[in-house]
Order: sequence, then structure tokens, then C-alpha cells
Amino acid sequence: MKIPNGLVEQLCSHDETRERIAHCYLEITDGIGVLVATNGRACIRAKVELDDGDTAGYIPARTLELAREAKAERILCHFTNLVIVDQWHTTLNRPSQQAMGDYPKTEATMTAPAIKPPIASIALNAELLVEVQRAMGTNAVLLDVSGPTDPINIHPVSFYSDPPPVCAVIEGQVLMPVRVDDKDLDQGDKAMLPVD
Repeated sequence: MKIPNGLVEQLCSHDETRERIAHCYLEITDGIGVLVATNGRACIRAKVELDDGDTAGYIPARTLELAREAKAERILCHFTNLVIVDQWHTTLNRPSQQAMGDYPKTEATMTAPAIKPPIASIALNAELLVEVQRAMGTNAVLLDVSGPTDPINIHPVSFYSDPPPVCAVIEGQVLMPVRVDDKDLDQGDKAMLPVD
């Protein structure tokens, strides 16, 4: 498997009680590979180039981190082990599907546009959104969107009070959407955030 450019493994769970989602999972369907990671709240599915002999199954996040540190471009995903294709051909044990159980089904949570078209498509600069979120001192935000090119109003949301307020006391912030042409879109990878 060719290692994807994005840091897919960073979306794996860090909760020790949720061992299954502490790993990535390589899905293979009709010769097409998809590397999946989820923390239970967000999910990413990245298409990957497969090597002969690659098999579906768990891939520890640490394996991807080690491969990146070694500047390797590929990991051979055999049934019982993973081989980082670097100068040492580092071989690691692969978590057993039988011992780990089934990985959560993530494909169904990502609505295919052909089945149910999106109600809106908005392009955002994620780094700016994170800067605004941090400046507001909140762990979640509510986005008010009027149209694909209109300013987006951002309000802090607190999940720590009972009942949670829709907006906190802080005034909302504004973020401008990014203009995108269809040619700019990467149709290969998908990520999903939950709607709470």
C-alpha cells in the first residue's frame, strides 16, 4: 500500500478502551484500497494505491508513523504482518482480525451524493476556522451559512452546561468561504464530522 499524503492516522482514537478504533483499517473492495480512520466522532476514508498481496485488515497508527519517520513510501500489508518498505524492511506484527473483531462500518455514514445530494457545499480554510475556534476559547462552533459565497457567522458552543446553550456569551465571529472550481476538488478522499 502506498502511504497516503494526509496524516490519516491522526484521526484514530486515543482512548485505550476503544482498541479497534485506535488503529486504521485497510478496506479492499474489487481491487480498490481505502484506508479508514475514526475516533468515533469524526472519520476519514482515503483511497490508497495497493501492492500485490496486500490484504484488508487493521494497521496500527504507530506503523504509519514509523513509516513516515523512515521516509518510506509503502507498507506491505500481509495477512499476519506489515512490512515498512525502507532500507531495513522493518517487519511488524499485524493485529488479528479474529482477535480485534470487525472494524466499525464507516462507509454508510458518508452519504453518497448520488443517493442523497448535499443541501449545500461550502469550502472553508480549516486553519482559519481552527484559529477562530481557539480565539473563542471553545471546543465546538456553530456555523450560520446563508449562501456559498456569503460570510459565515461562527458562534461558540458549549457542551459542558446542562442544558447546553446554542451560543455562549461571546459575540460571533465571521469567516469568508473559499471560492473553489470543480477542477480544484479531490474526489478521492472523504471525511465526515458528526451532526450533534
